[in-house]
Amino acid sequence: MVKRSVKLLMTVLVGLVLLFMFACGGLALYLKNMDFNSYKPLFKEAMFEAIGRNMDIDGVMELTLSMHPLLTVDGLHLANVAGGSRTNMMNVGRMEIQLSLMPLLGGKLKVDRVYLIAPDILLETLPSGANNWSFENVSDQGDERETIEKATESDALLIPQIQQIVMRDVQIHYHDSMAEEDRSLTLTELAFDQLPNDTRLSLRGQGKVNRDNLQFSGMIDDLPGLLANRVIQLQAFQAEYVGMHISFSGSIAQPLDAQGMNLNLLLETDSMNPAAKAFDFELPHDFPLKMQMGITDSDDGFQFSDIELKMADSDLSGALNLNLMGEHPSIDGLLHSINVDVTRFLPLDAQNATLTQAPVSEIEDTVPQNKQAILPAEAIDFSALKMADVNLELQLKLLKLPNVELHDVDTKINLANGVLALNPFSLIIAGGEFPDSDLSGDLSLNITGERPSLDGKLSSTDFDLTRFLPVEEKDSRELIPSDNTAQKQPAKQRLFSAEEIDFSPLKLADIALGLQLKRLKLPDLELLNLDANIHLKNGELALNPFSLGVAGGRMGGSVKLASMMPQPSIAMTLKIADMQPSFFLPVEKDGKTQIEGAPVNADITFTGSGKSIAEMMAHGDGELLVKLGKGRIQSQALRFIGGDVLMNLANTLNPFAEKMDYNVLQCGVVHFRINNGDMHTRNGIAFETDRMNVISSGHVNLASEKINLSINTETREGLGLNVSNMVNVVKLGGTLVEPGITVDAGKTGMVAARTVGAIASGGLSIIGESLIKRVIVDTSPCDTAVKMAE
Repeated sequence: MVKRSVKLLMTVLVGLVLLFMFACGGLALYLKNMDFNSYKPLFKEAMFEAIGRNMDIDGVMELTLSMHPLLTVDGLHLANVAGGSRTNMMNVGRMEIQLSLMPLLGGKLKVDRVYLIAPDILLETLPSGANNWSFENVSDQGDERETIEKATESDALLIPQIQQIVMRDVQIHYHDSMAEEDRSLTLTELAFDQLPNDTRLSLRGQGKVNRDNLQFSGMIDDLPGLLANRVIQLQAFQAEYVGMHISFSGSIAQPLDAQGMNLNLLLETDSMNPAAKAFDFELPHDFPLKMQMGITDSDDGFQFSDIELKMADSDLSGALNLNLMGEHPSIDGLLHSINVDVTRFLPLDAQNATLTQAPVSEIEDTVPQNKQAILPAEAIDFSALKMADVNLELQLKLLKLPNVELHDVDTKINLANGVLALNPFSLIIAGGEFPDSDLSGDLSLNITGERPSLDGKLSSTDFDLTRFLPVEEKDSRELIPSDNTAQKQPAKQRLFSAEEIDFSPLKLADIALGLQLKRLKLPDLELLNLDANIHLKNGELALNPFSLGVAGGRMGGSVKLASMMPQPSIAMTLKIADMQPSFFLPVEKDGKTQIEGAPVNADITFTGSGKSIAEMMAHGDGELLVKLGKGRIQSQALRFIGGDVLMNLANTLNPFAEKMDYNVLQCGVVHFRINNGDMHTRNGIAFETDRMNVISSGHVNLASEKINLSINTETREGLGLNVSNMVNVVKLGGTLVEPGITVDAGKTGMVAARTVGAIASGGLSIIGESLIKRVIVDTSPCDTAVKMAE
């Protein structure tokens, strides 16, 4: 009985095996004789409905039967977007799909492995700004993603279990038509693996980016969640590229839409040189780098939080928001630092450049030979200011620039619609051989108008401008050039240059700038309490008003320079109070003071027009009134400027007069009226010394620069018997460049007659004339000259 039962069981099992083999054989025979190529049109139609692009298959589709059937497809081509740089976005040489037969018989789709061999993928942005990786779903059957999201375990066929996807010899190209930039990525292998009975998906890959090796790996915690567009966790994602280690982790709320990111990024390297070379950039110095930050996204853009950046001895931290949805990309946030050394990131030539090393002659060589430049002639390209909007607060303890350091930098940078504003800002300029300087205020640069405009206010308690000025080729000026120097240098023909001034830079920008500087250091000059308003608009430059302290006194007024053609013009009002006259004279080589005391007060008005300084002076109108107070003047200095000619002539004619190194000046007045380039005065020049009074009248022609001034003198003491009569036969002539003493022919005969009479009378005629003259002479010529100016 038992034997019969066993025999019956064996018969049933054999029957079942034969039935299964028959079924399998029948299925295999059916599949083998089936022509899969006939389904190409259906496959193409389904792809077009899914992504809105044509998918062509120009090879054959074959099925190889086994316990793991293999479906192969040759020559897949995905069309590119219209206007792309090539016809196809993706070309795949061969695709192999290996299936598990037993699950398929049970109604489940299990893919053991998918091979993509030699895929060639192009990602590009078009000149219009669009890209080719955005697809459209043109199906009228609803959103397929909703079906995936509602899938359950009973719908397993809709979510196939794919154990591995492997891509080999992958070529990925990136082309930016707007920036004319091309990049390429070559991957020898890219693999996705799903562990059995596990929802996690791991990926790994290796290849080259522009000839540099790349390796990466990572894991996604929930593959069904990825397919259903649910929250996924990224675990242990890391990459190695040109010596950089990059890792990130976190979550993505909607992975298929690349939205809802909450990631932590870490990038570090011991050497930045390989990375710099990979991006065609040369670093002056190698340095390590470590950067970490949190990255989240929103509907508008991205947020970068907890930024920590270390670059050698530089650091930067803070938070940034990047908005990509407006008319322009925008960045706002806060960055602060203890130390930022910019010189480490500049090219070597820029790092070694200085703001003060260029000699003055090199700067002048850049000016056209037929014109004098008053400002840089080249317009600055500000077009980059329209590319993005910025609202950024910076707090930097130390910012190192070439040959200068900025300390305690605190500013708010606002850039919106082409208007750049630093409002407010403050900093201290230090470093090098110069003392520290401070600067604060607010600035606004607007490039949206006809020309760029700069507005703002600047203030400082101590600012040293010498660090930013060209180096003087000669550090000192000689009071009286040596014979050798005079022979080497050609004689200057005119005081006022006849070269045409280039006024075109005045039309490059508009400026409205207020200055308040407590102390401004210039080469060999110090300005105190500078207060000025600078206006430049439509080619008209105005300094109105301005005031400053210099040389122990004050100077103020207004200056306006208009560049309108055909005749540019200048208008100036200047008032000087209690300035030391040493400011206007060159410094002596031995350091001695040429003038002691003699404070200068002056009122000057001048208007002129012309294309050069010489033309403006030749067509000038105005008035000049200069008053000197009591002081002492070196005779040597007066000889050099032509003012002590009378004293030296008197000393020569009167050998008994006392020789003195200094002349005591009681007062001095110089008054000219200017009419169409002619400076004229009538007894408007007066000097009172302890030895002689001097009164002068005449003309100075600003067009020819010729001087014609008569001299009238009256002795006070020390010159003997009316020797001033001998002095009165001369006048001041020559030119403004080479003034000199000439004989006044009109007075020569009179003086000769007086001399003969003096000899005949034994000198009594001279004594009598002197007594009469002292009664009628003007004893206060300075007061008279001032009154004539009123």
